[in-house]
Amino acid sequence: PEGLVGAFNAVLLTYLGLMVGRALVYHSSPRARVLRLGAHGCVCLLIGAILCGFKQHGGLIPVNKNLWSTSFVLVTAGGACWVLALFYLMIDEYKIWNGAPFRYTGMNSIVVYAGSEVFQPYFPFSFATSRFHHWGHLATNVIGAACWNVIATRMYQNRFFVKI
Repeated sequence: PEGLVGAFNAVLLTYLGLMVGRALVYHSSPRARVLRLGAHGCVCLLIGAILCGFKQHGGLIPVNKNLWSTSFVLVTAGGACWVLALFYLMIDEYKIWNGAPFRYTGMNSIVVYAGSEVFQPYFPFSFATSRFHHWGHLATNVIGAACWNVIATRMYQNRFFVKI
């Protein structure tokens, strides 16, 4: 969304990402990093929940993805902090998972992004669904993401990386 409110929310999300990055850089112990990420997540989720009155369609600022409302930005940022803390523990600390398939997609993220923009209207990356059913949209997006993940995995296996 454009305008002053949209710019505010974009700046807010960027700042929250900066704070998460600082938590990972400045704190050397895993415990401190996870506690900081968890605290950031709690604060963002709580403020976002208060703004929307603990309801999806209520409160002072309802959660609205299409408008990127402030409550939406805070709730998604808070949830992302918790997921990042969980992934940090599983991948970097306990080494019970190597990050696949997200690791492969991240190694060629420019190709995945550009390719999804260019090939979005074409099958199998997208297909027509009823505009009245969310399950159809979910299915087309999951299948499209899976296709790009397969492409990125094959690129990784062939040691083909696109960098800018």
